[in-house]
Amino acid sequence: MLRKLILIVSTLLLSWGGYLVLDRLLLADSSSATQVTQFQSSSHEIYLKLFLKQYQGKWQLVKTDVLTDTERHQPESLSEFTKGFSEINPELRSIVDPVLSRYFTDRIQAVTNGNIYGLWQDFPALRQNRYPDAGINAEAEFVKSYRALKPTQADLNTETYSPRKVKVQNDRIEVLIHGIESYHYSKK
Repeated sequence: MLRKLILIVSTLLLSWGGYLVLDRLLLADSSSATQVTQFQSSSHEIYLKLFLKQYQGKWQLVKTDVLTDTERHQPESLSEFTKGFSEINPELRSIVDPVLSRYFTDRIQAVTNGNIYGLWQDFPALRQNRYPDAGINAEAEFVKSYRALKPTQADLNTETYSPRKVKVQNDRIEVLIHGIESYHYSKK
């Protein structure tokens, strides 16, 4: 029997601005065909502002703001979203990086294990004043949408498109992230 090995790659554009890639191996012979999923991954562009405020000498993440799909396609919205940010210096990076690392670790764990309460425990302010349609503190909706696909691993690069930028105002730091986040799904 002659067996053919065919690799099929398909990309599905999703409404929230990400894309889903399915890589399949199709093993075919003269009598039957068997489809085996090798891996699946879903990636999306991150355009996110994170707001840090100092409480009792410690920096806390108090708000997140995602650039929505509608805003991405309106030049004036994109310009307003990114207005006033500048390159991050080493001193600010030493303040911002530990908070961002903990936030993204918690967010990835929330997606992979389905439990957002760890993220909310570390960042209780994100549970309040939620306006997901406007992209404000929309972590629960983000986790819910990705959990539907049951991811097991994630990759994150917060500086894919541009280095982190900051805007400092008194006891508050805004951080602008423009990168890529990918979630990987187990074989089926």
